[in-house]
Amino acid sequence: MIVKNINLNFLEIFKNFNVILLYGENIHLKNELIENVYNEFKKNNFSKKIFNQDDIIENPDILFNHINLENLFEEKEVIIINECTDKILEYFDLADLIKNGKKIILTSNNLTKKSKLRNLAEKEGQI
Repeated sequence: MIVKNINLNFLEIFKNFNVILLYGENIHLKNELIENVYNEFKKNNFSKKIFNQDDIIENPDILFNHINLENLFEEKEVIIINECTDKILEYFDLADLIKNGKKIILTSNNLTKKSKLRNLAEKEGQI
């Protein structure tokens, strides 16, 4: 799912989708949105883990292990991956993320209409 700033009920959107793509030039708006959503999830015992795409590219096992390992304290997690490009799609499978019940927020700068990440978000409605 793609979230645009005209949407008023962000929390309902984030509750209904496991993977969300936030893109655009306004870094402050994206950060504010993520913090507001995370504060709401925090009330339900969610923890937050933040990665950058470059960290995942350098060591793909970081994300794989984090997604597939059970949390010892059984906390639910919101995983935020910043600075995403189409390249991120090579490093994880969205079906695994959804199956494991993880909430994923991908942030990116402007994406062209030909972007695989953007197209996936528009077509599937699950990212």
